[in-house]
Amino acid sequence: MEYESTVDSDLSTNALDVLVVGAGTMGAMTLWQLARRGVSCAAIEQFGIAHDQGAAGGDTRFYRAIYKEGSEYTPLLSRALELWHELEAETGTTLYTRTGALYLDDGADDTIDRLAAVAETGGVSHEIVDAATIRSRYPHHRVSDDQRGLVDPEAGFLRADRAIASALLRAQELGARLVTGERVIGITSDADGVTVQTDKTFYRAERVVLTTGPWDALLPEVLSRRLDIAKVLLTWYLPKNATKFSVGEYISVVREGGRFFSVPTTDGETIKFGDTSILSSHIDPDAFDRRVRPEYVAATDAAVSRYLPDVIPTATRASIHHEAFTDDHHPFVGVFDDPRIVIGCGFSGHGFKLSPTFGEALADLSTAGETAHDIAFLSPHRGAVCQR
Repeated sequence: MEYESTVDSDLSTNALDVLVVGAGTMGAMTLWQLARRGVSCAAIEQFGIAHDQGAAGGDTRFYRAIYKEGSEYTPLLSRALELWHELEAETGTTLYTRTGALYLDDGADDTIDRLAAVAETGGVSHEIVDAATIRSRYPHHRVSDDQRGLVDPEAGFLRADRAIASALLRAQELGARLVTGERVIGITSDADGVTVQTDKTFYRAERVVLTTGPWDALLPEVLSRRLDIAKVLLTWYLPKNATKFSVGEYISVVREGGRFFSVPTTDGETIKFGDTSILSSHIDPDAFDRRVRPEYVAATDAAVSRYLPDVIPTATRASIHHEAFTDDHHPFVGVFDDPRIVIGCGFSGHGFKLSPTFGEALADLSTAGETAHDIAFLSPHRGAVCQR
């Protein structure tokens, strides 16, 4: 698909306070936060608003209040939910739907204990349930007699495309500028600011925020070497009776220690049941094959057959997306080697729910040089480790 350039001649001749490179999920949230502060700002996006070329495709994204990846995320998640509600209020849209979530480890690892420990550390509401309770309260899910689960009552789903569009449109209402259909091909920093070169023209800004998703060519080489641009799959299935899988009837679920997940129907027909496994690694985001092969959906077909007896275990829809994973599956958020360039990348499959908080932090860093959010553990300067 070709995207028409919306080059702004005024932008190309006047310096900005902050220029955001990439207006996908993180770029959209950063631009919204900058515009709320009255900062002179703009974003450059090679595609269009809420396009289908990035990592945020697939209708919805999971929000969860309890993160087994660590209690450091708990305050970031709490702030994200506040900001999701603020964006809803500012735009008059519904972006977050609370469904609750049921975590089931299926004997995979110590998932339930780890989740409970994180919840207790952060003071997050939760409940541990046994097999009898699961069968009584959540009869959609087939479980073993020794199954343990944990309920996260604040979990839900987010409308991905609508969220990105809402943030960008609101930012424009507040005075931000958005250039689409241009690709950034070079960034040069000097004592007076930063020059950003696109395939159409040049722009100047005091500072730049890089939120380029899987397009890592503009990152410092030492960071891009720590990223794996990977191919992931999303799938949808038909329940035998879709009304039984609507919000209020069906709780979102995470199974096998986080490998599989599902949310209620959003279209009245299908449910999303996804596999977080990576299909292939080290792909080129400009040239990867988005065709869905039969063998790709075999694992989710089998999982639906195992776990959801009231769902037809043949994928009725599937789509391929790419995502940037760091070597430790925690994102890079902060300044690396140039104080004028702030980086937000490598969100490793769990950035969307947190994106308003990360956007706030990136706006802080690009205007004040610091943020009140405790994100030192996400510093681009942290050492490389083996992938988990």
